[in-house]
Amino acid sequence: MLDYTIDNEGSNKTILALGGKLEKTEIDPSDNTMTNYYWIDVNESINTFSPQYNDFIYSNNNKNFLKKNKIG
Repeated sequence: MLDYTIDNEGSNKTILALGGKLEKTEIDPSDNTMTNYYWIDVNESINTFSPQYNDFIYSNNNKNFLKKNKIG
């Protein structure tokens, strides 16, 4: 589960674009802000979007890392 304040448009749009499902919107009692609560299926998101990012990721010892851009 992920949660973001409703005024954090970037995070809310990103979660929705990655397949997040809005569960509820309510006031977070810890800080009294209106918050969206999302569920996201991480495996489904990885399977759907990983082809777009394969050029930027390399694996080493079963761990994934971002490739660094070479400058000059």
